[in-house]
Formats: sequence, structure tokens, C-alpha cells
Amino acid sequence: MAHSRTGIRTKTITAVTGLTLTGSNVFDWNLNAQAENKLPSLTVMVARSPEQISDDIDNELGVLEVRDLPITIEVREVQAATDSHADLLTAIDDICEDVEIALTGNAALAAAIIDITLMTTEIEMVGGGEYPMVVATQEWIARYSVDRTAP
Repeated sequence: MAHSRTGIRTKTITAVTGLTLTGSNVFDWNLNAQAENKLPSLTVMVARSPEQISDDIDNELGVLEVRDLPITIEVREVQAATDSHADLLTAIDDICEDVEIALTGNAALAAAIIDITLMTTEIEMVGGGEYPMVVATQEWIARYSVDRTAP
């Protein structure tokens, strides 16, 4: 039996796969640079930061814990030869919007969690040269409940 985090990670990846701008370029904990033909891309990392226990709830079957699971999604895109920096940032914003809509409106993910909240988005230009890459890092918190005897 898989841990609850595994199911949440899988459902998160499924929710953001097939989006208009990133398609199937979705990776699970891929820390390597992406090939240009795999951009724009999304990388999903679950529990990169410490998972927090929010509440204990006594119930007749045992003790439920409400946990806050950090989920990081990195959006990567490289500037095309015909684009300006402003075009690249607009593309990143559009991809972030797609991710936000996908995660907050996915029924399968909603069935596995209590709530998901976007906490921060950090955008940075990586590398130099004529065609830089932009990485947007979205930090999410997925709140879920689990029985301690069967996480």
C-alpha cells in the first residue's frame, strides 16, 4: 500500500500533464537541465520542504492527523529568438496560470486532499547569453488527513 504522499504526488502530476502550453513535458523530481525540445516544462517535487502536522483529531477508528504537504512546481521556459524578455515573462505567467487552474480544479486531486493553496511564486532568469531561461518556482501547500495507523 502506497503512502498518501505518493497518491497526492501522482494526482498532482496527472493534473498538470496535458496543459495547453506545457503538454506532456512534466517531470517528477527532475533536477537535470531540460533539453530545448522539452521546454516549456514543469517539474513536480513533493515534500522538498518539511511536511507539517497541523492537527490531531480523535475519532472512533484511531487518530487522524491533518498534514500540510509542501509541493513545489518549477516552470521552465527559454527565450525564443523572436521573443523579448517581456514575451518570455508573459509566457511564464501564462503557464503559471494554467497550473493554478489545473490544481485548484482537479476532481481526482480534490478527492485526495482537503485543500491546496498557492503560497508563493518566485521568478528568476537563469543563465546568460542571447536566449536566457526563466524558472518560476511555485510553492504550494496541500492539506490532507491521514490515520496514523495507515498513512
